[in-house]
Amino acid sequence: MAPDHRRKEAHVQVTTKVESAYCGILELATCQEAVADRAWSIKRFVGFQPGRQTVIGRRIGNRARRFARITGIALAAGATVASWQASPGYAGPFTGSISATWSAPVLSGNIVDGATGALTPENNPTTAACNIGCVVFVQGGANTVAWGNGGPPPPTSTLSFTGANFSSQAPNKLVTLGQFTYTNGTSLDGTGIFGATLTLKLIEQNGTVDDTKVIPLSIVTTINDGTSAQNTDFVQFPATQTTLSAVSMNVFEGATATFILQGEIVGDPMLSLMDLIVAPGSEDAGFVGTGRPVPEPGTLALLSFGLLGLSLARRRFRP
Repeated sequence: MAPDHRRKEAHVQVTTKVESAYCGILELATCQEAVADRAWSIKRFVGFQPGRQTVIGRRIGNRARRFARITGIALAAGATVASWQASPGYAGPFTGSISATWSAPVLSGNIVDGATGALTPENNPTTAACNIGCVVFVQGGANTVAWGNGGPPPPTSTLSFTGANFSSQAPNKLVTLGQFTYTNGTSLDGTGIFGATLTLKLIEQNGTVDDTKVIPLSIVTTINDGTSAQNTDFVQFPATQTTLSAVSMNVFEGATATFILQGEIVGDPMLSLMDLIVAPGSEDAGFVGTGRPVPEPGTLALLSFGLLGLSLARRRFRP
């Protein structure tokens, strides 16, 4: 086969691979057929002149994304949450970093009774205090959302995310993507928020943004009348078809804990969020859960027997 023909065949394979990555993420049966039809038109658009491999590769990637947007395959905000665990296929290695920004405070929600789980509605559009758009402003650091004020120290709760830096990171390897630091402050009623949106960006060394993950996190404040674990405030990931579905970062009252976000760099490239663990040294300040803890079955049984015994005692000594 002539060299020119080999280049044509190789670039058609690359084109099909790039667009197939989108099919793998979205799991659309018809997408694969569309990719086969599009491979030849993209091949004609790019051309196969010698010495243009790098330019050709970038044009193929841009063309694939444009095709995805035009046909409605591009990921919307809701689909982005559902695709935290993306399909593999990135050839790597990756050099760059992950950035984090916070936005969209949720000003209405429920306060949770730590002991019973009962909910008390609260609406704070004019009284909520935060650093990302509330009427009442409180100070927060870089890459941090801060909320609440007026209580005993620490009066403000904070949650920050520090993204990792990568140098020639191999693809499809479990690595630390960054870490959360969460301080559970003691705020007055009516000054808290009930959620915020975390936006993570995978950025190449040259400044190119390869992937964006938009994650709406819920923030839950508890009434402290349960066990110490039940009284933890927590920040929770939404329920999705991923291993991070409804996972929460629970922190004891007045404490600060660090949590490590783990995942892989895969795809075109893109982030795949896979696990959340408590950082060493934070085990006594918080834990990874799925919201408000409930008593273990053994604890419930002991409580039932205790109530039964109390009832019998009252009957025995009734005058």
